[in-house]
Amino acid sequence: MIIGSVGVHRKITLLISTLGGGGAERVCVIIANGLARLGWQVDLVLLKQVESDRSSQLVDDVNVICLDVARARYAPKVLLQYLKTSKPKIVLSFNNEVAFAEFLVSLVRKRTYRLVHRNVTTLSSVLFQSGGGWLNKLRYWLLKQVLRRADLVVSQCEEMAKDASRELGIIEMPYIYNPVESRVTAKSLSRVANDVKFILSVGRIDRNKNFGLAVEALALLSKDNEKTELWIAGKGPEKKDIARQAGQLDLMTRVRFLGYIKDLNELYSKAALVSLTSSFEGFPNVLIESISNGCPIVSVNCPSGPSEIVEEGINGFLVKERTPEALTEAYEKALAKSWDREAITHTADKFAEKKILQQWDGVLQSQLKIIESESTCQ
Repeated sequence: MIIGSVGVHRKITLLISTLGGGGAERVCVIIANGLARLGWQVDLVLLKQVESDRSSQLVDDVNVICLDVARARYAPKVLLQYLKTSKPKIVLSFNNEVAFAEFLVSLVRKRTYRLVHRNVTTLSSVLFQSGGGWLNKLRYWLLKQVLRRADLVVSQCEEMAKDASRELGIIEMPYIYNPVESRVTAKSLSRVANDVKFILSVGRIDRNKNFGLAVEALALLSKDNEKTELWIAGKGPEKKDIARQAGQLDLMTRVRFLGYIKDLNELYSKAALVSLTSSFEGFPNVLIESISNGCPIVSVNCPSGPSEIVEEGINGFLVKERTPEALTEAYEKALAKSWDREAITHTADKFAEKKILQQWDGVLQSQLKIIESESTCQ
């Protein structure tokens, strides 16, 4: 694709691996579109394109450039050429993979731009998620060196920012919540009639999402809720184990695997509640999507994000003890409560797309001022 003209004062490059179906990709599209509408000249640079990506959701003013490399380790050479040609004022990286690629480029060519990195995970959880071992410890050490060399690291919530501050030894770490698109409709506010009462869990079916805890809690529900089901939207390597667990607890008819669902709006409008049982999160988009649709949430108090989203008894319940009994108790309370779905939607106001884009614009404008100040001093 054609690279836009160079030399524009408010020129920014958004750098991401792909525009696939994940949360970081969704946020990247929203920020790219929003910045373009605010007058920024936006290049969105991908390592590669994948099937069913989000490119069609981008506005025409966003210029998409694909480096066409299979992995980040092959990206530095073509990324270097792009940066020489395009000359952005700011590069905003959206995941650790592309941050590594940019880091390698910076070792051979001095940056002529400000690098802002959007932190995507609770850093202290990285070794847990990767399984430990000396190789992963080395990768984690390298990741910290990469992030320390960024001009600014922006986390997705306050808890994540505090964790990053401890891990990186940086005193002040800003955070900006992920934006949620406005999806509130009459349908979502008045729960769609459904023959089955179900709890919805969403995400990759892996050990971190810990869906087995939700299955155990389902088995402990009282007689009043003995027909309540658990619906899991997602794919992943732990599906067989979760299905086996459901069979052992005689719950095969009450646990449904829906596979990957691109648009969850219909499920939010039908679900009795949305459940999150993760060991760790970056920032759980599913919770803010749920409340923006008026659907209550029950979440374990994992790092990071749920404690900044859940408003006790207003939009859901926060479970502080990671036990099936504690989760079941919260399920029972949520299933018995008559929720004000409109009030639930208002708890998502602080994640509104317009507000979040204004915060990003402010942070990026401050980086431009630093560039201008440095130019004046030279």
